[in-house]
Amino acid sequence: MTPVRVRGKRGQRARQRALREQRALQEQRAQHATNGQPAVVSPDSAVKPTSSKLECLPTEILESIFLYSQNFALPSVSLTLCRALASPHLKHLTLCSFLTVSDDESSNLGRIQSQLLRCRWMDLAMLRRAQKDHKLSTLRYGCEVPTKVLHGPWTNDKIEMLRLLKKLRAKLDWETSNNGEVADQSLKEAIIQGNAPMVDLLLNRWEPYPNIYTCIVPVTQEHLRLAILQGGCRRNIIDDILHAGRVQRDLPDLHLGDSDIVDWAIEKKAHGDERGSWLLDLVSAEGTCT
Repeated sequence: MTPVRVRGKRGQRARQRALREQRALQEQRAQHATNGQPAVVSPDSAVKPTSSKLECLPTEILESIFLYSQNFALPSVSLTLCRALASPHLKHLTLCSFLTVSDDESSNLGRIQSQLLRCRWMDLAMLRRAQKDHKLSTLRYGCEVPTKVLHGPWTNDKIEMLRLLKKLRAKLDWETSNNGEVADQSLKEAIIQGNAPMVDLLLNRWEPYPNIYTCIVPVTQEHLRLAILQGGCRRNIIDDILHAGRVQRDLPDLHLGDSDIVDWAIEKKAHGDERGSWLLDLVSAEGTCT
């Protein structure tokens, strides 16, 4: 153990006492080791964990600190704080204070809402409660989609929460976080797995803010190739990808005439697979086949 240094005469006496206790504990352990017995630490000599001054505060004061500090990570500091700040009443106050406010005075409100959405307890049920009981209709500009709903394993609750966040106009942050890369990787996995609902959510555009045009994951030729060559060429997913490619701006067009795609379609058609015929018809219709 490392002795605690305390300044002053009282501190010196406390330090000497701590050193004596430390030496006594070491001698006790050494004696037991010499006798071939496991060391037993008495309750008086054992170092007892102490609570911080913050943890010793009444619950009502801790709840006020939690709300005024806007530090939603506070419950993760210790088990004591986690238990003190886990009441349904506090969660209700938090929803009212930050998620369902009706004014735009705070420029940081979007950032605060982003932090709130990242909380473990902020799940689909809580978000629906805010929408129903507190008339939540939109999130503030700058509120970001939490990572927890952008990756698998996909559950119905996770998909529905992402769908609701889309409706509430949360955005995907491509510049200051890795959420964009996470969403792109999730889209690729959903394409390969044939998870059409997730592909639809990740490809379709968010509701645009005034003069701001945003989307979730821009579709690329790589997504199209994955859907055909590795994803089983599912028609609903192919249609979603092609539609997203037609409406997005400032990105290269998708090419069904990709040589690997055409070769795949020809081979499937030769084996009587209707997916090959369907895909070659699309290639011919777009005039991309050479």
